[in-house]
Amino acid sequence: MTWNDVWAALQNGLISILMAAISVGVAIAIAYINKLKDKATAQAQEIKDDATRKQAVNAINRITELAKSVVTSIEQETASTIRKQISSGELDADAGYKTLCALKDEAVQKILNTVNEETKEAAMAQIQDLQGYVEDLVSEYVYKIKNGLLDSGTVELISE
Repeated sequence: MTWNDVWAALQNGLISILMAAISVGVAIAIAYINKLKDKATAQAQEIKDDATRKQAVNAINRITELAKSVVTSIEQETASTIRKQISSGELDADAGYKTLCALKDEAVQKILNTVNEETKEAAMAQIQDLQGYVEDLVSEYVYKIKNGLLDSGTVELISE
């Protein structure tokens, strides 16, 4: 066994550990996101005025649908290629991770820029940190796509 063989095995092991750690972190984040979503749903149900409640629910659902669409698009166009390059060693794991984080930021900004102010205001009646909520949604959908948990036709919407 040569030094190159040892180095290659060490790199593969480190990449596997890094990917596992990221997956565990994302799983924890998804649990947190689900709690936030449940809280937003409960708060929406507490609104006495039906029109205001429906507006808030519709806004949250619109943002949720948009997050899925944007993440799916970015995943198909770029992110999966970057992950393959990291796995094959064509791209350094640290540089790949930074690139994937930049893609996440790009997705969040695309969602926030796409949603009109009225939708943002309606959603913010229930969600204090809209950007944080969108970041969490993006993380959740990335995790679900990577692990084959997201059916392309299904978005978990909250009911009125």
